Amino acid sequence: TDGRTGTASNEEGEFSLKLPTLPQQLTVLSIGYERAVIAVAQAGPLPAPVVLRASAVRLPEIIVRANAEAEELVRRCYAKLLRHQADVQYGRGFYRQKTREDGHYREVFDAFYDVKITPRTMPSWVLGEARYALTPGVLTMSNFSVYTRSLPLFVVPDAAVRTAIPLGPNAVERFGFVLRQTQRDQGRELAVIDFAPRDPTDKVSRGTLYIDVRTAALFRIEKEMPSQGLFNSDNAAIQLTQASLHVITDFSVQNDSLTRVAGTRAVATMRLLVKGVPHESTTTSYFFVYEYGPPTPGQKYRETNQSMVDLA
Repeated sequence: TDGRTGTASNEEGEFSLKLPTLPQQLTVLSIGYERAVIAVAQAGPLPAPVVLRASAVRLPEIIVRANAEAEELVRRCYAKLLRHQADVQYGRGFYRQKTREDGHYREVFDAFYDVKITPRTMPSWVLGEARYALTPGVLTMSNFSVYTRSLPLFVVPDAAVRTAIPLGPNAVERFGFVLRQTQRDQGRELAVIDFAPRDPTDKVSRGTLYIDVRTAALFRIEKEMPSQGLFNSDNAAIQLTQASLHVITDFSVQNDSLTRVAGTRAVATMRLLVKGVPHESTTTSYFFVYEYGPPTPGQKYRETNQSMVDLA
């Protein structure tokens, strides 16, 4: 309950946690699920498994509406983000990164961070404590967390720049938007808006936005990023044949008409040839903010360089 003591479960949902005193209230959360609070009165196994409910319920019918309605909602959402671009939030988050190569896990990286977050990006990412295990393989992601820390959510107006993501000043010129359906999520009506480049050969992201119909607040963005130039190797024996990167960012309610980052998932899959032999590598990361609040006393929140090496 103090927001400073925590742990992460393994793939089976198992975890252990040392607590200074009992009884305690434990908060259990995961991206895409409602959080649960359980009371722990004594040491040992929990009396029952903790079951989390999905945070969104999808309506059974699919409603397709005019593109103009989708475009207007995206404009409203972008305008709201611009109005609050100078807002700053502080919190604490957990990050997990895993790499699976040719069917075998060879990397796991868990870390707790103090973070400084704006509506557009995460300028400060300060390591608290971490653990990792690494077996060298064909490919190593030196700074995969950049897709959590530094991908801008939206583009600020600039006459010299054309946006390559769907929330920007020229987005309607470059992207097509379709309102595919609506969802009910905890009393809200969310518009599910698919976006894709108007020119199929345009190397920009495509995916889906989830926007509150009433307030135009953003609740989720799913992006398939163009893979060209995202990954590279300085080893001449490695030839990248195919790559994909999917990033999903979820937002939670801040107040009646605003949201803030709840968590981000990124999955990169690469197929490559190493001296003519095919290999496949998948790196997955999960990040969620488990507590928002005032800045940590004494923490300087220095700017984080985009090229920071995760395990340095």
